[in-house]
Amino acid sequence: MMCECGNLDCELLITITVPEYEDVRQNARRFVVVKDHVIPDVERVVAETERFDVVEKVEGTSAGIAEALDPRD
Repeated sequence: MMCECGNLDCELLITITVPEYEDVRQNARRFVVVKDHVIPDVERVVAETERFDVVEKVEGTSAGIAEALDPRD
């Protein structure tokens, strides 16, 4: 799958299983990103694996947008 970082030009791929991804996305504020693609002003790392980091949008505009656009709602 593609990195879900905030860089619109990022096209890096992440190796992740469907169950891993679904587990992360149960929370609308959480996304899978390539290591070092964290944007500290709007997100924090909540989990790390050898292949990817899981970030969560912090309170504010980015968190609200993530929740509003969540296709799982």
